[in-house]
Amino acid sequence: MPTPKSIVCGAIAALTLVASGCVSIDQTPTGARNTVAELVDFLDSFVAISCADDTFTRQPHRWPEFAQDSAERAPVYGPFWLYLRQPCAAWPAPETGYPQRFTGPWTQQSPVPALLLNNRFDPATPLTSARRAAQAMGTARLVVVTDGYGHEPTGECATTLRERYLIDLRIPEPDTTCTAGQTPFAE
Repeated sequence: MPTPKSIVCGAIAALTLVASGCVSIDQTPTGARNTVAELVDFLDSFVAISCADDTFTRQPHRWPEFAQDSAERAPVYGPFWLYLRQPCAAWPAPETGYPQRFTGPWTQQSPVPALLLNNRFDPATPLTSARRAAQAMGTARLVVVTDGYGHEPTGECATTLRERYLIDLRIPEPDTTCTAGQTPFAE
């Protein structure tokens, strides 16, 4: 089980990735350089949004328990995202969350089902989580990219299904699957 020291070290490691350039936040999408003020704004807004999206305990001794739970649900990225949310333990927000944040019930049925595309080997959203989300939404249609890696489903099939859904609100048949068209490190 993670210790408080390992949680702090993980947070430092995540921030080190940003500082070392492994994760680039020093340039805008167009390639222009961000100013220091813009980087501070990014970090502030990231923390503010993350802390508003969920409720976090003000009991630091419980964070190792959360780290263990997040590692079980999303082994690769669960602890990483939790480390980045540590400021939420002291964030000036209601302990029970903001009243305008929708937390359910997720029982409303939409006349247009949601389309969920998920890579089989998504390290940030494991397939089990995608299946739970589809089930919770009731009318959602989950399409799995059976050989897909990473967080963004790619390939002609996923792209076509996404376009058909967004342009024409066409939902694929139940149990539709896609292939990625290429796997990591393929030549």
